[in-house]
Parts: sequence; C-alpha cells; structure tokens
Amino acid sequence: MAIKAYISDKTWRDKAYQKQLIGNKYASAAFYEDGDLSLILRSTARAGSSLIAVASFANIADNEKDFRLFVATCKKNGFSVADVERDFIWNPLARTPVTALVHLWRTSRKSGAAKAGGIISAALKKIRSKEAVDIIKDRWPMPSKEWPTATLLKEAGLSLNTAKAYLGKRPIAQYNYQAAQKRKEKRNAKN
Repeated sequence: MAIKAYISDKTWRDKAYQKQLIGNKYASAAFYEDGDLSLILRSTARAGSSLIAVASFANIADNEKDFRLFVATCKKNGFSVADVERDFIWNPLARTPVTALVHLWRTSRKSGAAKAGGIISAALKKIRSKEAVDIIKDRWPMPSKEWPTATLLKEAGLSLNTAKAYLGKRPIAQYNYQAAQKRKEKRNAKN
C-alpha cells in the first residue's frame, strides 16, 4: 500500500507539527504539500490501494465544496484517508455516508480554529494587560488620596481584578510603600 502524507496551511496546525504527527504514525509516507494535492489524487495503474494521511481532516480543504470533491475523488480512485489526530481511517468501501465525513471535517475545522483563536487571543490580552499595567505600576502603591484606584484603572483601561493579578492588592502595596518610605526617612535621618 502506498502511503501519501498531505500537509497544508489550511488550519492552525503548522507544517512541522503535521509532518511530525504523520511521520510518527506512518514513517514510510511520501510527503506532499499544498499545491501537490492533484498529484496525490490522480489515479494510477499501480496494483493495490493508496492511503492518504493527514494530520486532521481540517487540513484537506478550506470549504465544504472542496472537501466533498476530495472525498468523491478518493472514493472513485479507491483511496483511504487517515486522520492521524483522531486515529480514524476512512475506507471508501465501508460505505460511510459523505455527510458523516463532512461532519468530521467541520468539527476538525471548528475545534482547530477555536483552539488557535483562543491561544492567540490569550497571548494578545496578556500583552495588552502588561502594557496597561506598566502605565500605572509606579503609582499603584501611592496613597489613594493622591491617586484614587478608580482613576488609575480608568487611565490604564484595566479591571480591578487584572490590576490585582499583576500588581497585587492595593492596600498591601500601599502598606509596603509606606514602610519603605519610613525606612528611607530613618536612613536619611542617620546621615
């Protein structure tokens, strides 16, 4: 059986991850990239069937129409398709309804996109929060009469919980600040 591995840029899964994932399961696979899908799908006179290995069904197509065309071509040529992440192999002779495969494809697209979007969103939020905290961190321990908490939070565009997560509770920061000021005064008085 000829094993052809297909890697693409169609999802969050980068090519190195796809290659490693497929290579771990199918070490003898021949790898093809984005533009090579037509090479994989062409029928051959070679005896025996072929297996097309993908990291996820989501890597096959950007839209449902293209995915259905891929499935129809595989069915016509007798190619099985392996989704390595799900540890699932579709055999065209098994008479699995195309709608079931489309459902797997949609699920793979959504779960992959949601995961990637969540990771990116969290990273961007963390960067924005850090930048906002840097705006007020030198005034956070100062007395509330001079710098009210609401004023600082509004200036930075932060919630109280986010400010506490990065800077700690304000009363504790103020207590430590006052203690540091008293120590500084004592040192200056000795000199």
